[in-house]
Amino acid sequence: MSGSSLSITDSEFSHEHGSVSASGVNSLHLRRCYFDRQIHSVGDHYKEEWSSPSPSHVVSFTGCATSEAEANYIRGCGEGGTNGLVASDSDLVCSGNLVEDCGSSKRTARISKLLRDVGLRNGDEDRRLEASVETSAALVGLNTGFSLRGSGRKISLNENCLKRCDVAVYIGRNSSLSSSSSSVTAPITLKSNLMESSSFAGVFAECGAKPNILGNKFHGETNSSVLGHICGLGVLLVLDCGGLIGKNSFKNYEVSPIMTFASCRPLIRGNVFEKVAMDKTKQGSLEQKMREWFCGDLFRRNDADNHFYVVTSISDEEELRDVIYKGTKSIEEMKL
Repeated sequence: MSGSSLSITDSEFSHEHGSVSASGVNSLHLRRCYFDRQIHSVGDHYKEEWSSPSPSHVVSFTGCATSEAEANYIRGCGEGGTNGLVASDSDLVCSGNLVEDCGSSKRTARISKLLRDVGLRNGDEDRRLEASVETSAALVGLNTGFSLRGSGRKISLNENCLKRCDVAVYIGRNSSLSSSSSSVTAPITLKSNLMESSSFAGVFAECGAKPNILGNKFHGETNSSVLGHICGLGVLLVLDCGGLIGKNSFKNYEVSPIMTFASCRPLIRGNVFEKVAMDKTKQGSLEQKMREWFCGDLFRRNDADNHFYVVTSISDEEELRDVIYKGTKSIEEMKL
C-alpha cells in the first residue's frame, strides 16, 4: 500500500492476511500488532498456518519517510522462507518488538551436512563444485528477524528481543555517505537489544555498512535453544564494514562472539565476555565455513578479503582494537 500517512494498531495478522507492505508512505506507524506463522509438526510433515505461497516478509517498509514499529510480536517465519521486518531506503525506528523463530532448522541441518561432506575436502572437484553451489544457495536463503538495507536518514533499533533467528539483524548497503547524494546519511544504531540463539549470527553486516552496535546483549546457547539448534556468531562483519561495537555483552558462546574480516574497520571497545568457552572443533569448522562462503572469487577483491580477526575476550579486544580499526597489521603478518 502507498499513501501519505498510515497507522495500524492492535491488529492480528494470520493465514491469508499475514503481511504488511508499505512503499512511499510519508508516515507509517505499526504498534502492538500480532503476526504468528508457527509451523506445527504432524508426524514427518509440516503444516503452516498461513496460506501458500508465502510473502518474503511479514512487515516491509520501502522508501518511507518516517516509519515506526513498536511493541509488535512476530513469530515462526523461518521454515516458510519468510523474514520478519524488512526496511529498504526508509527512515525507521523499531522499539520493544519481540521476534521469535525466524530461522529454518531444516536449512541449518542442510548446511551442516554439506560442510561435513568429505567431498568438500578431498580431490573430487565435481563434488566440491556441486556442494559449493548448494551451500551458497542455502546461505543466501537465511532468514532474518530484521533486514535493513539502503540509505535511510535514521534507522534505530532499541530494546527489541530477537530469539532463534538465522540472523537476528542483517544490515546491508548503508554507508555514512550516500553514493547518490552529497547529504550525509546517519548510521544504523542498535542499542539495548537482546539477540539470543542465532544460528548464523546475531548481527551480520556487509557491503560498507557502518552500524553503531551499542549496549546490546548477545546470548549464544540458552535454555530456549531447541534440541539440535546450532548457535553461531554474535557479530559478523564482511566487505568493508565499519562503525562501532561497544559496551555489548556476549554470553555462552562456544565460537567467536565477534568476527570481522580484514577489509573492515570497526572500533571495538568496552565489551564484556562471559562464559565464552571456545570449542576448537566448532571454531575450526566455523572458520572453514567463512573461507568457503566469503573468500571465493565472487567476494574476494584483494588479500584483505582472505583473512579475518576473531575477538573472544577483553584481552583480545585490547590487543586487536587498533590493529582492526587502523589496519596496522599487514597481510603477511596475518598469515604467520
